[in-house]
Amino acid sequence: MPARSVTAQRLLWVHVPKCGTPFGNIIARAGCTAADRVTLAIMWQPARRDNSEWPPDHLDPDVARRRASRNCSYARLETAHRAVSDQQYGWGARLVTMLRTPCERTVSGFFAQLHSCESMKVRLRVGFDEFYSNFTEQHVREYASCVSACAVNLLTGRPCGNSDANESTAATAERRELVSVAIRHLREDFFFVGLVSQWNTSVRLFARMTNTTVKPSDFVPSHVSRGHPRKEEVSRLLCSDHHRFEDQRLYQAATTRFHEDLATWRMAGER
Repeated sequence: MPARSVTAQRLLWVHVPKCGTPFGNIIARAGCTAADRVTLAIMWQPARRDNSEWPPDHLDPDVARRRASRNCSYARLETAHRAVSDQQYGWGARLVTMLRTPCERTVSGFFAQLHSCESMKVRLRVGFDEFYSNFTEQHVREYASCVSACAVNLLTGRPCGNSDANESTAATAERRELVSVAIRHLREDFFFVGLVSQWNTSVRLFARMTNTTVKPSDFVPSHVSRGHPRKEEVSRLLCSDHHRFEDQRLYQAATTRFHEDLATWRMAGER
């Protein structure tokens, strides 16, 4: 027997940078019993430093009204790239994420104003037009080091970009342990794990798991990065060694999990 879909209340979206903001639209619909005219744009809750969304005691009044009118319930639905805390893992929420190959995500982030590497932005203190006209290989490697463990960090309660290329041996050993913790969370605590490289299949799988209606707009390119004359150069530099990324092991685990779920839901071989 194939697995049975669930009522997708209390979804918690772990939004990894450069991994498909549009996926939030189908997550938004899945969290509502009356999903007509539900979109991420009107359902997401702005990130607040002083609270988490569940229980929803501090919702923006307009967001709360819209959700109530459509019988919606989310543990967390926002476009910000916030980590999952140990407390949130204990909520019993249905965690959802979409992952991208670390290399592709890093290249996309590099050309998106050094996405998630605030320390590098502050240190450079130049306009991005000037930066992208003159960046060096060292800049590319520095950025890659900064966000090497982005997804691992978000799954273990840390901000995306806080890796340090000069970490001590003890710190490096601790980071390897964090990778193992993130993989365990991915396998044991997540309701759904999709892959950007399998976008359409991921959409269909999530829809089947949550009994959510798919719309044509769901099948859009997850990210179309603005072109840059040196993008292929940066891709060759970073993608020649996938193991430079701490996220690589997590991505491999995500790929395994994704194909296991396809088999469970009798979708193996679909594209």
